[in-house]
Amino acid sequence: GYFVHFPMGKFAHLQYATDERWRSFLVVDVLQNVALTLLLLQALMWVTRTPRIFAVVCAWVAGLIVGLTPIVHGVEFEAYVPLWLASYMNHQTGSLFPLFPWAGFTLLGATFGVTAGPWATRDHLQPLARGLFLTGATLAIAAGMAGEYGLFEYGVHDWWRASPLSFVQRFGSVLLLLSVVATIGHYVTRLTPPLQGLAEDSLLVYAVHIALLYGSLWTVGLGPRLGPQPPGAVLLWVVV
Repeated sequence: GYFVHFPMGKFAHLQYATDERWRSFLVVDVLQNVALTLLLLQALMWVTRTPRIFAVVCAWVAGLIVGLTPIVHGVEFEAYVPLWLASYMNHQTGSLFPLFPWAGFTLLGATFGVTAGPWATRDHLQPLARGLFLTGATLAIAAGMAGEYGLFEYGVHDWWRASPLSFVQRFGSVLLLLSVVATIGHYVTRLTPPLQGLAEDSLLVYAVHIALLYGSLWTVGLGPRLGPQPPGAVLLWVVV
């Protein structure tokens, strides 16, 4: 994650890096967020004794992070802590995926994996898919309606980056997608070896695709090289 934002193209040129480049280097992107949250999950697995307690603690921590996000996003952490640490807290330093609220998705993912994992068998996938669809639709619609009526507005009012309701709506959308996956999983019981390999190394695949699409200080990505694409070309690239 940090190499994607490395301040200079060569290590020997670091002495010429400007303050702006160093600030860009310390921006927290999705990879740093996922890495730190996974470390937090490892710590929670160590201190909790059973999967059930682990799932409950993850859910509570996720709720706390999401609930505090509007307040945390109003604090200028750079005045109190080093820049690298402040970058993990909110968007004020330019971070795209600070821990508040984005770590909540990984934590809820852990909760979901522990609680729904035993139900992910072929005999239970269709009921699981229905439950996911109904829960996801309810959360997404209810959160959107609550936002329209101005409910749960406190702290910083920023729907896309700081609103707990926006988080709930996105989480509901994730559950809707998972319901589709569960439905397909009822009929597709085995992945081909290439897909299995990609699934096991999804984090590496994500890191590599970021460099391919957007480039890095060492490479030119497809986006800068090709420029804006028409819808038909976009669909073709998706297939590729």
